[in-house]
Amino acid sequence: MPASILVATNEKKWLKKIIEEKFQLDITDSYSCKRLSELLSKDLNLEINYNTIRRIFEVVKTKSNPSVYSLNILAKSIDFKDFEAFKKYIYNW
Repeated sequence: MPASILVATNEKKWLKKIIEEKFQLDITDSYSCKRLSELLSKDLNLEINYNTIRRIFEVVKTKSNPSVYSLNILAKSIDFKDFEAFKKYIYNW
C-alpha cells in the first residue's frame, strides 16, 4: 500500500480550488469526482480512481489519509512536478 500523509485542510482547499478552476468543474458529489477522474485519464493520461478523489476532497467521510501517489497525480494535473512543489507554491517557499 502506498505511503499516506497528513494533508492540512488549507492544502486540500487550495488543491481543490485550482483543480476546479482548471477543469471548470465543481467537485461536490460522486458524479463530479467521476468526471474529473475521466478527464485526467483521457486528457492527461493520469490515472486516479474517482473514489480516491471523493475521499481526498471529503465528498465522502473517511478516517484515512491520502497517499503521496494520489496527491502527486492531482498536483501533476495542475502542472506541478509533485505535491511537494504544489505545497511550496501555496506557501510561497
